[in-house]
Amino acid sequence: AWWTKDSLEHTMLPSLCLLLSWHAPQRIRDAPLRMSAAEMRWPLRSRKHVEPATPESTLRLEAANAAAAAFAPGTAAVPRRRRLERVERKRASKRRFAIRTTQAINTLMRVALPTIVASVLGLLYFDNVSLYIRSLLDVGAIGMLMADEAQFVQNFLTVIGLLFSILAGNAYSALYEQQEAIYFALFQEVSEAKSLLEQTTLVCQGRPFYQAALHYIRLYVKRDLRQLDVPPAQLLSSKPMDDPLESIMYITSVGVPSVVYETVKNLRQARGYRLGAMQRKFPALGIGLLYLLAMIELLAFPLLGAGS
Repeated sequence: AWWTKDSLEHTMLPSLCLLLSWHAPQRIRDAPLRMSAAEMRWPLRSRKHVEPATPESTLRLEAANAAAAAFAPGTAAVPRRRRLERVERKRASKRRFAIRTTQAINTLMRVALPTIVASVLGLLYFDNVSLYIRSLLDVGAIGMLMADEAQFVQNFLTVIGLLFSILAGNAYSALYEQQEAIYFALFQEVSEAKSLLEQTTLVCQGRPFYQAALHYIRLYVKRDLRQLDVPPAQLLSSKPMDDPLESIMYITSVGVPSVVYETVKNLRQARGYRLGAMQRKFPALGIGLLYLLAMIELLAFPLLGAGS
């Protein structure tokens, strides 16, 4: 009689639910019960031929689920935490997409758009510019351009192209090395800033100036670490009273220096490396010479067209 259907329904099914809810993995316990009470009845039947649910079986199933939730504490907060994690992942994905979109648009505006505009203008107005230059020259100059026995124009173009290539290569090398140094300095400074935040939390938690220390760290990140449009010399020459790191060192090291002092010292050194890496290395005169050589190289082609 112990193996009969009624006995299993009344005694074994709730016990098995409790046992499974206690020993099942977290992902199984957190998953909602998708089967109805009629599908859980013994013996197991196919979903096409299920018996109708009765009030007694529904009550027994609800009691088993409540007991399972009681034996698995903390499971009620798991779906909410997972929803928050999904929302946070979606926000992070949107931020990454926005950053990459901004970078792509900036690249198109700085590189692709000027190239397309120059190509279209050259295709439309090359003949008109060549005829206009030809109208400004006399017969002797036109004959010299047509004959060019001394190969003056050819040598001129070769020299200009060689100067442009050398200067552009040096500019690219200098700017690439500066960008690499900025990345290394930023990674080092961010690591030191995280160490400072962790030490401040461990040392100053529970003390009256804990919120003030967190406020100064927030000011340092906002006014110093993320200030990319301010000259590095201006950030480095700020007064000690306006320096958040100086304020952190003061409130944590009154009298005898604490363990935060060494971290603040390393962070200020990393900030110095970052500001030094962000300082302009390649002069603005070099960029101006690049533009000048490029314009001369481009204007030589309408001049040759006027001679032909």
